[in-house]
Amino acid sequence: MEKWDEAGIKVKELSDKWKRIVNRVQFSSERDEINFFSMSLARLEGALLVRDKVNAVLELKEAYEHWNQLAN
Repeated sequence: MEKWDEAGIKVKELSDKWKRIVNRVQFSSERDEINFFSMSLARLEGALLVRDKVNAVLELKEAYEHWNQLAN
């Protein structure tokens, strides 16, 4: 059973938390990676909104990769 509503809530929470910490992150990370991560989250929210499983998975994976780059 697919849990689109639950996934949407979790991504919204993630997006809200990201907006709170992005200013702290930008001092130690490249601006491009920050923008790429933000855009991946926005596209993930859109994919969840229309219940597009393939794009949701792709955007989640891309966001994860950008997050890892921010940590390095």
